[in-house]
Amino acid sequence: MALLDDADRKRIEAAIGALEERTQAEVVVAVVGRSTHAWLQRAVVAFAAALVAGLGFLEILPHLDARLALFVELAVGLAVFVLFGLLPLERLLVARSRVKSAVEERAFALFARRGLYRTRSHTGVLLLVSELERHVVILGDQAIDARLGQAGWQAHIDHLVLAIRNGEAARGILEVLDRLGGVLAELSPAEAQNDDELSNAVIQEP
Repeated sequence: MALLDDADRKRIEAAIGALEERTQAEVVVAVVGRSTHAWLQRAVVAFAAALVAGLGFLEILPHLDARLALFVELAVGLAVFVLFGLLPLERLLVARSRVKSAVEERAFALFARRGLYRTRSHTGVLLLVSELERHVVILGDQAIDARLGQAGWQAHIDHLVLAIRNGEAARGILEVLDRLGGVLAELSPAEAQNDDELSNAVIQEP
């Protein structure tokens, strides 16, 4: 099941529009399917399961042709590899030491690719949720980050991560946008010319 449905995206886009009326900040919300891959870990688990299945077959049914154990191993190995491709199980295999840097790399790449650094007042803000890892990164362009910094984002990140783990990603994003609205309006209040420079549409990528 997707982290956000159509109704969630519309509510989030409306919240971004309301936030940007109060501030010069240009906020972009992105939800990506994953920032890491666990192919090797899945292969190791599948190989181990196949080996156990083959040995179990030979132990339980020694009177049958031993060559059948190879088919059992192949079937079990493929089944386990596919099974651990499901998000809840693959999440168990992702190396915790790799998660933070991988999601941050994805966020920096998207920040650059989507042109958040090109706003007139350098007030772009990216809120990225990586679904597989249940990890959140918030990046601000120089005019925002110079005054707020990563420590200033952390409480919002923690709040959203907890909401995602509770299966309430949309609610968490909306609450964080509401909280950020007050902070950003204080740091960079709206001016007479307050163009909407970036789309409010929620970015969704694999």
